[in-house]
Amino acid sequence: MQLKYEYFLFDLDGTLIDTTRIVEKVWEKWCQNVDINYHHIKECCHGVRGKDIIRQFFPEADVYKELKWLEDKEIELSPLANEIFGAKHFLLSLPPMNWGIVTSSTNKVAISKLKACNLPIPRLLISSEDCKRGKPHPEPYLNALKILNIHPSNCLVFEDSDAGIESAYNAGCKVIKVNGNNIHKSRSLISIQDYSFINNNMG
Repeated sequence: MQLKYEYFLFDLDGTLIDTTRIVEKVWEKWCQNVDINYHHIKECCHGVRGKDIIRQFFPEADVYKELKWLEDKEIELSPLANEIFGAKHFLLSLPPMNWGIVTSSTNKVAISKLKACNLPIPRLLISSEDCKRGKPHPEPYLNALKILNIHPSNCLVFEDSDAGIESAYNAGCKVIKVNGNNIHKSRSLISIQDYSFINNNMG
């Protein structure tokens, strides 16, 4: 498969790095702290901003206090993150000005995870603080497209979560689903387990 796109945007968790253990461990511990059933949150904690989850399940909370706890815990566990196979090779093959990351993590957490996995830190990093509305709303990807000053038809997105795919699709981008077998509502071009397929078929 030839990637006939000039620009590329990537989610972070579950897309460039495997952080499933980290994310679920942090949210499970948080639920214990605030006496919320973790099983309700487990279904939606991937790809969605922490502050949006807090507001949904614990509306009376001091959001920024709880978010700070989550941020500190994720940074503490960042060394447990692993690069999804082939991600670094693919990123380094792209012109630095032609790719970026659009994540629901905070900027501080995102950089911590990238450093832990020895992945390049992009010039364009849209984090949870940069948007009024997070995924699945299209705003995060629309913001990235605006900064790049490109039409969505010229940009390919890599995502893993339903929320992220919805966000990218509604921003007008084509999407490749990473690390999953099910193609969300047929809104992904293909589904890949890692970047070996991409790296072996570039050009």
